Amino acid sequence: MKAKLLFHFLFVLVMACPVMGQVKKQLTEADYKLWSTMEPQQLSEKGSWVSYSLHYESGADTLFVKNAKNLKGYAFAGGTDGRFATDNCFVFRGKNGDIMVQHLKIGTRQTYSDISKYSIAMEGQLLILLKSDGATPGDLVIVGTDGTEVITLPTVSLYSLNPDSTMLVCDSERKMYLLDLKKLNTIELPDATERGYNSFAWQRNGESFAYTTDDNLGTLGYYRLKERKFYTFDRSRYGSFPKESEIYKASGTELSVSDDGSKVFFAVKEKQSIAEATGVQLWNTADKVLYPNKAYMRDWKGIPKLAVWFPEERKFSMVTSNEFPNSILFPGQEYALVYNPLDNEPQFDSNAPRNYFLQNITTGYQKLLLANHSADGTKIVISNAGNYVAYFKASQWWVYDIVSDKYRELTSKTGGRFTKENYDRSGRKTFRVL
Repeated sequence: MKAKLLFHFLFVLVMACPVMGQVKKQLTEADYKLWSTMEPQQLSEKGSWVSYSLHYESGADTLFVKNAKNLKGYAFAGGTDGRFATDNCFVFRGKNGDIMVQHLKIGTRQTYSDISKYSIAMEGQLLILLKSDGATPGDLVIVGTDGTEVITLPTVSLYSLNPDSTMLVCDSERKMYLLDLKKLNTIELPDATERGYNSFAWQRNGESFAYTTDDNLGTLGYYRLKERKFYTFDRSRYGSFPKESEIYKASGTELSVSDDGSKVFFAVKEKQSIAEATGVQLWNTADKVLYPNKAYMRDWKGIPKLAVWFPEERKFSMVTSNEFPNSILFPGQEYALVYNPLDNEPQFDSNAPRNYFLQNITTGYQKLLLANHSADGTKIVISNAGNYVAYFKASQWWVYDIVSDKYRELTSKTGGRFTKENYDRSGRKTFRVL
């Protein structure tokens, strides 16, 4: 909190200017192009430097780094994606796309060209640079922020750092490698088949990761570092795997590993069939959505669904379905809220109320938690540990305790008002949560 206050205070100092004695000038149209929007970005680790950018309507944006004490610094015209590697080292993408490493104290700079992606690792001591045009694999170059080249791996299409940026998994020449950035050694993982990889996802503590491949069927795998053990998902073992569906590797439902490492979440999508165009559109006032959206969703069959795999237990189940296509995964990944946003359509509000069902991820058990609840995301909150659901209903805050299966109203005895009556928006009520 103190760092945040200091950050905003420094910006006030940086942008402050004396106003006493200034001569007022009549604005002209030529002055409009000088107006800009300031966007605060970062404070260096020790608070010695601050970065911010100015955005202009013309697109001539500028990235700034200034010293918090003497306000001297650097201006990078067209600079983007700036990050502090160490307290005195700033990395950013230049106007022409090159990655620049600016040493703030001594003023020297290194430049790396043709970099499609970069990351900072080992507490700012290393840079991970993928030399690629973004469409084809290229060299993965690991260098020190002082410019010293450490490791190069050829023909890499993607990589992923573990949460504390001390290890890295990547593909190289269609094989999987694990890099220990502390020891600076490379381990080829024993995946027998050469293949391309689509995505990697680490467990929160870095003890395992999951991955998907780009072969015809698409392989889902899981690797535990301590045991050096692979698990491979075999859909033929699970009769509950949706028929005519495939592991979906595009955006929509991202690959992830649960905090405890027992579950891998991934997307499943029904294979698209080519429908013959008849030229006839049937619009019905009783439809839950308008015809174009209805044709796209195909009763939710065209939307990716969330699935969960238990590698060590060799279990699999679907979290969402055509009946409940949307989900909110709880922290800890033991429960989820599942719902169908069209259950209460058609209606005349901007968003229909929802029926939220609480689902146990392991057992699949569901219970109706909230019926006809507001679709406003500010009116439902899940606790950090995933044990409670707070929600706003009938002008008061309530909480549901998952363990005891009890609802409790919290705020009526306080006598406080939790709504703003003059907040006029469409919907059943003209108030909002304060």
